[in-house]
Amino acid sequence: MNSNWTSRTCIGDDYRWMYASPRVAEENISMPIPPGQAGGASPSSHSISLFKSAFGWCPEVTSFEATPFVGKNGVFLVDVGSHSGPAQEVPGSGQINWPNSITTLNASVFGFAAVAVGNGFLVPTHTTGGVYVMEASTRPSTLQEPVKISKDLSGWFYHQAHFVDMDGDGLLDVLTARCEYAVWPWAKKRGELVWLKQPAKDALAGPPWEEHELGAGPDFLFCVHPNSSRLALVAPEFVSGRVVYWFMQQNGTMSSRLLDDTIGPGFSCSWTDLNADGHLDLLVTNHAAVNGSVFAYSFSSDDIASAQITRHVLATGFTPAKIDKGKASPGDALAFQPHINSTDKPYIFVSGDNSNSIFLLTPVSKDQSDWTYSLEEVQDFGADIGRPSIGDVDGNGFADIFVPVYDSKRVVHYEFRRGLAWRLGPGRDRELKLRADAGAPPEAAPSECGSCMPPCQEHPRQQQWRWRSPSAVLCQRLRFLLRQSCRSASRTCRPLHSTPCSPVRTDAVSTDIVALLLSTYTDGLLPPSSAHFGTLLADHVHDFRVGRSAMSHLHFAVMGFGSSVYADAGHFCTAAVRADAALAALGGLRVARLLRVTDTKELANQASEWQLEMQSAISAALRGVEIPKAPGIEGNAAAEAAVSQTADQEGGEASSDSEDDSSTTVSSGEAAAKGSTSDVEELAEGCAGDTVKKPEERQMLTTKHRAQLTKEGYKIVGSHSAVKLCRWTKHQLRGRGGCYKHSFYGITSYQCMEATPSLACANKCVFCWRHHKNPVGTEWKWSMDPPDQIVAEGIDQHRRMIRECKGIPGVKKERFEEAMTVRHCALSLVGEPIMYPRINELVGELHQRKISTFLVTNAQFPEAIRNLDPITQLYVSVDAGTPETLKAVDRPLFSDFWQRYLDSLKALKAKKQRTVYRLTLVKGHNMEEAANYAKLVALGTPDFIEIKSVTFCGESKASSLTIGCTPWHEEVKAFSEAMLSKEGLESQYELACEHQHSCIVLLANKRYKVDGRWHTWIDYDRFHELVKAGVEFDATDYWAPTPEWALYGSEEAGFDPNETRVYHNRTKKRAQAGLLSKEQLKMYPDNPAKQ
Repeated sequence: MNSNWTSRTCIGDDYRWMYASPRVAEENISMPIPPGQAGGASPSSHSISLFKSAFGWCPEVTSFEATPFVGKNGVFLVDVGSHSGPAQEVPGSGQINWPNSITTLNASVFGFAAVAVGNGFLVPTHTTGGVYVMEASTRPSTLQEPVKISKDLSGWFYHQAHFVDMDGDGLLDVLTARCEYAVWPWAKKRGELVWLKQPAKDALAGPPWEEHELGAGPDFLFCVHPNSSRLALVAPEFVSGRVVYWFMQQNGTMSSRLLDDTIGPGFSCSWTDLNADGHLDLLVTNHAAVNGSVFAYSFSSDDIASAQITRHVLATGFTPAKIDKGKASPGDALAFQPHINSTDKPYIFVSGDNSNSIFLLTPVSKDQSDWTYSLEEVQDFGADIGRPSIGDVDGNGFADIFVPVYDSKRVVHYEFRRGLAWRLGPGRDRELKLRADAGAPPEAAPSECGSCMPPCQEHPRQQQWRWRSPSAVLCQRLRFLLRQSCRSASRTCRPLHSTPCSPVRTDAVSTDIVALLLSTYTDGLLPPSSAHFGTLLADHVHDFRVGRSAMSHLHFAVMGFGSSVYADAGHFCTAAVRADAALAALGGLRVARLLRVTDTKELANQASEWQLEMQSAISAALRGVEIPKAPGIEGNAAAEAAVSQTADQEGGEASSDSEDDSSTTVSSGEAAAKGSTSDVEELAEGCAGDTVKKPEERQMLTTKHRAQLTKEGYKIVGSHSAVKLCRWTKHQLRGRGGCYKHSFYGITSYQCMEATPSLACANKCVFCWRHHKNPVGTEWKWSMDPPDQIVAEGIDQHRRMIRECKGIPGVKKERFEEAMTVRHCALSLVGEPIMYPRINELVGELHQRKISTFLVTNAQFPEAIRNLDPITQLYVSVDAGTPETLKAVDRPLFSDFWQRYLDSLKALKAKKQRTVYRLTLVKGHNMEEAANYAKLVALGTPDFIEIKSVTFCGESKASSLTIGCTPWHEEVKAFSEAMLSKEGLESQYELACEHQHSCIVLLANKRYKVDGRWHTWIDYDRFHELVKAGVEFDATDYWAPTPEWALYGSEEAGFDPNETRVYHNRTKKRAQAGLLSKEQLKMYPDNPAKQ
């Protein structure tokens, strides 16, 4: 093994990962490590899952369905030696409820090859298990069905079965741990270590094996010490959160020693020589809801019962992909040698379990006293990871790793090879088929800083798998590519800096290659943290003192990440275009064509050609041959493009249609044709990566869009619509208050459906609820669902969500029944509803069903507003008072966004039905413009002006907002009063209503105050009568009186007195402890401490 590495690089890392066309079985998979392949681990440290048969290596794979009352289970045989044939189920194994770890047994135990498996888990209806034995064959000749050798014990489940002669009679007995752990708070939670005595005859045909208890504590997994003369084992206890060493005394009794009681829920363990000092160490993982860890324990002597113990934290920060009850990480940690004959420190493979990822720990030095490991996230599968298995199945001397992927129905195979570069995407054509309908492998999603050494200050390892941008994914892959290519030639490769996308160079190689992966923030430019780099690069091009050959020594490649829907506005990866041009203008040699990756299509395959060009360049450099030059902008054209301040799309060759679904590269021929133009976006136009689909064939939602929105509770309707249950619906079902529309306009919140017929939007607002997980666009270019289908399916999905509320404590029976009838529809969920070309037909479908409509538009489609049929209440989002602020807050796609904004407000003025300006206040962004907002009122003269605080939906890489950007209700009121005092508004409008709970105030036109009483409420039955009659009508024809409790300044502050205000327990405790500020207390009509 090559050891010519710097101290920043993993020692002996000349083995390459290869992704080998995965497929999987049923649901969850457990594939324990085989004997003799774990880098010093004991053959009995884990259950055996790989065994040699007449036709090759065969892993046993267990599968289960985690859903209560569902029992899709099975044990499967897979032939990985010949790579042929699907996996086959062992007959009768489907009856084993939730099978866990497998132990394989040769014919010396029962006279035929067999497997033993423990089963059951803490999920309701799966808690009762046992230990089963079955013949390891899909066509058993001796044992036709699995036999349960443990006695029936309700509520107890088993994870593993270790075969050992416990009483010296020459027969192998079963050592196992079992657990009683129900999720109910009152249920017992405990574990026991027991052994089952094998009968002298009829072992698999008689009664359950005789049971003997050894001690309380061990519950899930344990590992037997391989070098102890008497039985000794370690059990990381899940229930008690301890690591305990158990050992047998000379008199045959078991004793124990506590090794650690601070690790939290214990999970897996194994014995292995981790620091290559010739002595066994203990490798342990916990299974934590947040910040799980991998631990190592070293001992001062081989007598574990009395030795001094030292604990080492090898890695921490493992966190589930979704923080939720029952979710934890990591799973197993398996030590192994990439080359099975190596005597160096082993690598450690970590299964993330609910983190959805797999990880590799590599020792950073050969020093036996150095316990430092570097952590790399190898792949994010988007699904839970089962227990992996490691062994050399093809006899080439290198480790093969089999990873079971829960839910996605795959077993993924990796292998180490000497001298091969990282394979980007599917590797060898090997399949482990367990189901014919198994899906294709997902795109790897490495962490933003997974390969940075040391960890980035801005992206600590504890959060490295929390958020993965497309640029981070490709950045990680590029690091693998460079590192592996460099090491294959026995040269040193290290990052210059510890930023996620910093340049990578090879210090020991004379050729400098820089790869720039540039994200987009606003106007196609770099994020603020990287903006200085772009400025410096442009300055060097501008500076006459810098020669045009200043970077002739440098080879470079640039990839930009943005959204092609900004192409019309001239902002599609502008920073990447400028950087590519600047490096070329300064004499740099381009080794890969400029690539612009768009977020409007799947990330997979967009960068494949670029990566191949990069790999070719690296390979040529390492062989000492001339690096091929890639085409692109050169000469004066490059110099002009590098410093251009505009990116006008006018006159460009590619339409926005072709841009929408394609990544874009630039060729030299195209650049030459454009001459000396300074149009950056024009210079960047080139051939599209894919064939452009006709609009009727395109889908608005990519797989990623659909998955992200579904994960956040959206019910996707058809191909471009969605519904979601509002929290106020659930509140009012329980009698805990309605939303502000209930207070201002008299809707019944529990009969309101939140929906949108278009998930796409023309803005990327900083306060967007969805953090831009929905698609964007400036026009409709997708397939279109009919409006009657959208309405019918939307109502059906809404009712389904209402039914799910039936079991919520406090739901009022009469309200639950009434909620099944939708009376209102808020077309404001996410996206831009009026982008849907058949919006009038959809509104008609709703009105026909006597469902009122509250439609919100983002003021970028004035013509669509003019063409709208009567709406119960039409909103326009008024997010800023100046073009500069609107651009910063809404981040619109249109280049003429301000004129569209003004025209949309003017279009509102012609509407005869109720109209609303909706102002969303974002502290530090748009609250200094009360006078400018007031000037806009004259353009649309709306009936109402809603002024509300921004809703903080958590931090996101897509936005810089924090909770500090959310104004208090008192601040909203102050702003409303200030705005009312500007531009003579107080002569037309008054403060009419407020809803303190939502931090919102309503200004109403004075014509709604009739004989001293406000009429902001709506007579919904009258509205539907007017619509059905087909006559012209205006807002005054269906207004209704506003109750006193909803008025501005009322004691109730907009909270319906017929409802009950209920405070969160956390709020009450903080109030009782005096931890709420005066501003916070003002948010409540009464002190929460008194409730």
